Amino acid sequence: QDDGGKDILAGISMFPDKVMACENNRDLDGAEQLLEQITSIVPDILIKYGCLLSSRSKTGEAIDIFTKAITVKPSSIGFNNLACCYALKGDTFKAINSCKKAVELDGDNIDAVSNLAGLYYKSNQFDEAIKVYSEILSILSNDSESLLLLSNCYFKKGAYESAVLGYQSVLQLDPGNEDAKKNLAASQSMLNK
Repeated sequence: QDDGGKDILAGISMFPDKVMACENNRDLDGAEQLLEQITSIVPDILIKYGCLLSSRSKTGEAIDIFTKAITVKPSSIGFNNLACCYALKGDTFKAINSCKKAVELDGDNIDAVSNLAGLYYKSNQFDEAIKVYSEILSILSNDSESLLLLSNCYFKKGAYESAVLGYQSVLQLDPGNEDAKKNLAASQSMLNK
């Protein structure tokens, strides 16, 4: 058990008394500093709470909590978690918008970038998915999963030559990838028609 969590909770529970003491002593600067400290802690606590709710399939409640967290302190992690919850609820539009905000706040948040690409893919926005998967591969050139999905986008758009090249690259990285083998054969078949 993590005793550090008890220390944090004990410290937080003392904040109202400390703030009131500062106010009673007309130490408004001290009260302001204390309130600023607790406000900076709250978004992180809200994100942890939202993650717990989400893991317990309480998606609607998690959305409310993540929304509160990003209202207090916008963060890439908060927006990405919110996007995942919207996706679980089937609200692709809100999921994509939240994911875009996550990526805008931190373009190095590879989870958010991957989620954005996946949302575009699932919603048949293949041109956008291709852009984002290409960005991922410029950072993680050996990411066979992103390369497979990029190749799938090309296939779905009818760009069979690009799909073939992509599937061949996947098989160079992961020779046993059954999806790449099957999709390569399908792409080559389409080219031969």
